[in-house]
Amino acid sequence: MDFFTQAAVQERLIVLAIALCAAWVLGGPLTLYRSLGLHKPSRALRKRIHKLERKLNRSNRSAGKLVYRGIILFLALTALAAAFAACVIAIRQIWSYGIYIEMAVVAYLLPMRYAFGRTGLVHKALEKNKPAHVRKTLFAMARRDTSNMDEHAMVRVSTEYLAVQFASKLVAAMFWYAVGGILALCITRIWYVLADIIGYDSKRLIAFGWAARQMDYAAQWLPARLASLYIITAALFVPRCSFTKSIKAIWRDAGKLASSNRGWPIAAMAGALHITLGGPRKLDNHLIQDGWIGEGTAKATPRHLYRARLLFLCCNLLVLLELAGILMWLRQ
Repeated sequence: MDFFTQAAVQERLIVLAIALCAAWVLGGPLTLYRSLGLHKPSRALRKRIHKLERKLNRSNRSAGKLVYRGIILFLALTALAAAFAACVIAIRQIWSYGIYIEMAVVAYLLPMRYAFGRTGLVHKALEKNKPAHVRKTLFAMARRDTSNMDEHAMVRVSTEYLAVQFASKLVAAMFWYAVGGILALCITRIWYVLADIIGYDSKRLIAFGWAARQMDYAAQWLPARLASLYIITAALFVPRCSFTKSIKAIWRDAGKLASSNRGWPIAAMAGALHITLGGPRKLDNHLIQDGWIGEGTAKATPRHLYRARLLFLCCNLLVLLELAGILMWLRQ
């Protein structure tokens, strides 16, 4: 098949590299990416999913019917994502500049600058001793109950956010686009969004979100483990980060979270920074009993967040270098 020829693979890797660079240039708070309103489609989609969940997920239904309704919603949104990808593919086929449309879509789905910028706002507010501003920012980006968080908890949540964003929104996106093109990327991203909204094992969502939870777990399984390898490698280049402790934390603690897909990158980050992450967390009024990860201090400081952001930057650079290396190897 032409899709798996060397030329086709090279093209997808080039698109990924350019899209990631574009996402860093244009993405993030208070930049062109947001001033153009490009964040609004994602926000509108999430609001629509919340409305559909409230309409379909009625407590008076049996568990079997809720699973069925959740599957219907899952299939409908998967079909929507596939239809969008098909439109992008069609544009590429009928327009010589269609590849730039695809490149823009891929860049839109790699919000690394956004994650880096948000945690930068947290870091700056912590250094200026503005806890109210930090709580507001954290609630918006991580949807956690921040009312009783101290500085140490705020740093831990921000660090976990960076690890999970890197794994789920860069490594997973890169992997599925390289393997299956824009179709696989769009479908797996909608699975992630669905699981992020309805995929919890709370009493309300355990039946309705079953399909989204299982499919997203499968799609994120390998990328989550690959992401931890990037973090381990990045620890070699960031001052005061530990390569060996990162490996040790993964080996010992990666399975302590409710989702091992979150556990791997978070454990890698905790070990590299020599801090403790994880622990019980309240998300959308649901208490998730996660275990503690890492053997370092739980009293994380803004300096730890600074190094976590350096690790995040280094991981992104490693991804670009890997793409460049693979392209050079394929061209030989």
